[in-house]
Parts: sequence; C-alpha cells; structure tokens
Amino acid sequence: MPILADHKTRAICMNGTTKNAIFHMHQWLLYGTNVVGTVDHHSKKKSEESLPCFFSIQEAKKHTNANTCVLFCSPDTMADAMLENIEAEIPLLICFTDHIPAHDFIEVLRIARQTKKTTIIGPASSGIITPEQCNLSTIPTYLFQKGSVGIVSRSPLLLCEAACQMKEHALGQSTCITIGNRERIGYSFIETIEHFEHDPETKVILLLGMASGTLEYHTAQWLQHQTTKPILVYLAGHHTAYHEEESPITPQTTLSLFQKTDATVIKNPLEIGKEIACILNPQKKREP
Repeated sequence: MPILADHKTRAICMNGTTKNAIFHMHQWLLYGTNVVGTVDHHSKKKSEESLPCFFSIQEAKKHTNANTCVLFCSPDTMADAMLENIEAEIPLLICFTDHIPAHDFIEVLRIARQTKKTTIIGPASSGIITPEQCNLSTIPTYLFQKGSVGIVSRSPLLLCEAACQMKEHALGQSTCITIGNRERIGYSFIETIEHFEHDPETKVILLLGMASGTLEYHTAQWLQHQTTKPILVYLAGHHTAYHEEESPITPQTTLSLFQKTDATVIKNPLEIGKEIACILNPQKKREP
C-alpha cells in the first residue's frame, strides 16, 4: 500500500478560498482526490467547487472525518494553523508555505513530536502524489504513473525530472513526496525511507537531496545498516538553501558517507531514469 496518501485520504484545505488554493483544489478533484471541504476563519461560503466551508478544523473533522489537512496559510499565521490541527489530532499536515518564522516552527514541531498524533510535511513542500490514487501537490501529474519506485525529494523540479526520465523507461512510482528545502522541516528523509521500507509496493527508493544539507549527512550516517531495499541517491550541489561556513558538513563528506553505504550514488541527474531501470531490470547493462 502507498505511504501517507491514498484513496482513503480525506483532505481538508485550510485557507482554501484563496485563488491559489482554489486552482490547486480544482486540479486535485479532477485527479480523483477526495477533498472533503475547506476551512476559513473569516467566511463560511461554499468554495467554487461547492465544497463545504467550516470555521475551524475541529468543526471540519467532526463533519467530514478528515484525516489530512493542506495548508495555504500565510507565514505569519501558519504556526497557529498547524497548532490548531495538532490540537484536533489531524494525522497528516502538508505545508506549502515558505518563510515561516523559525522560532514559531520549532515550537510547533516540538509540540507535534510530543503529542505523536500528527505528521508534518514541510514547510516549503510541494506536496505528495500517489499515482492513480491521490494528488495533494502543486506538481504536474501527467509526469507520474503507478509503479514500484518510492521517491523522496527536496526539490519539485528534480522530482519532475526523475519522473520524466522514468516515464521514458516505462517505470512508475508508488508514492512521491517533497519534504521541503529548509533545514528545519517536519517529515524527514529517514522517516520517509522507514515508511518505504515497510511498504510492499515499493521495491526501490530514490532520494533526491542537497549535497551540503545537514539532513542528507545524517541520513547517510543512518543508512549504514538500516535498509534492505535498493536505494539510489542524487545530491544536487547547486541546490543549497542553507550552509554554515564553519560546519564540518560539506558536499564531499556527505557524498563520501553515501558511497560507504549500499546506496547507488548518481552523479549525473540525466542518468536517474537509466540507473533506476538497471536496478529494476538487472539484465540491462550500464553503459560505461
């Protein structure tokens, strides 16, 4: 079964009456995603998609049995919105918003981890796609098709590039997740890999990260003895959102750690599809 989002997902869109939210909700509904309503603290009008609109997430959960909330809130109101969802024990939050005050998000994350009832994807996430079942992302869906490769990515562009190459090799995905390109995020590489490890539909895991990211470094350390499924890794050296000059973590140290694991490290992003095809079809020989 897919991880986090599937045909059983019942999604609520918070601040879902904005133009951006309305556009994406329309795409999600066309894809077949089960969007059950919106939350707007200032209005109770039905959305353009005739979805019910609620004043609070508690009210929305009571009437729709929602298990996922997608947040389009502004940076200054995002922390309060996430805390409202945590209090309502919504299992999954997807946060698209970037530039949330760091102190606010650290406190939200502390409370979420303390209660252990809510998983937060983001901030600055582009969402999650489970092909043919559920789309709660801002990414074009025509690139994705059902398959056995689980993808976790920092960048939506790298995810699209990987999916495009996989399509050329007639390969598909089990679930695709963009976790956000900040150092302080909720759902991590390690948590995603653990979920993919226990998903029987996922045969191969693809990690798309940043060469100088702290999370990537710690993931490489954790990977030493923790996985049984084939893992492919591509680290974008130019895709760096955060870096400390005095930090011992460099692109070279992270790359070196990944090379000491059983993971296949991809150095050329144009070879992602080919490398996955070689893993899934061992009879195919890699070109020198």
